[in-house]
Amino acid sequence: MTDRQDPSILGPGVASQGDEQLVSRFSGRLDDRVGRFVGRPQGDRWVWDQKLFAILGYPTPVEFVTLQTLLQHVVADDRQLAADAFEAAVQHGHPVDVSCRLHAADGTLRSVLVTAEVMESEPSELSMASTLEMDMLAGDRGPWLAGLLIDLTELRLSAIRAATEHAVAEALRHRAVIEQAKGIVMVAYRVDADTAFHLLTRHSQNTNTKLHELAARLVAQVSDPRFNPVPGDIDALLNSPTKR
Repeated sequence: MTDRQDPSILGPGVASQGDEQLVSRFSGRLDDRVGRFVGRPQGDRWVWDQKLFAILGYPTPVEFVTLQTLLQHVVADDRQLAADAFEAAVQHGHPVDVSCRLHAADGTLRSVLVTAEVMESEPSELSMASTLEMDMLAGDRGPWLAGLLIDLTELRLSAIRAATEHAVAEALRHRAVIEQAKGIVMVAYRVDADTAFHLLTRHSQNTNTKLHELAARLVAQVSDPRFNPVPGDIDALLNSPTKR
């Protein structure tokens, strides 16, 4: 994988439900892909853990971070969506649950899921307390906002590659059975390949049946020794409605 991925692969517009399914499915592979943050939005003071800095491409932690430090990494098309999610959390106490893309400081494009919850008291969850230095926020006023930034770049790309490979395999399988059906039609009707394909396509349209399904039905029927592969019987088979 190159340092700079195609933005169209990583988003935007992918529903967070899909990202949450990725998180659930590959939770065991997320150890190095989860960064944590805690903030006091009223004073715009935040702390990040080491993994969050790493995901955002920082070789070393930055001493002072604000919400804008995070938002400036969000790609322009997604920035308002992310900003609105944090604004809704601060103003109305809504949980943050947003998928977006980030330009990391090291030049890579990352696809992430950001989740956070508003808390009235200091977060006590063990992973937060052990990985974040929250003492510097204790004197600030207002609610706390604690959350995770989950880097889904590799998982999403892996899922897309798997889906693409499956689609290609299905296309090749469909092509094979269509070629078989064409051969049957060419022999039975004594026509060339183009005419045979046109005949199959016409029957597919007339019966509202996918071409590869129609072809598979013909191939399966011809393998039955009781079937007589002559034009009349083939026409009757191809014109019969598909059983759903």
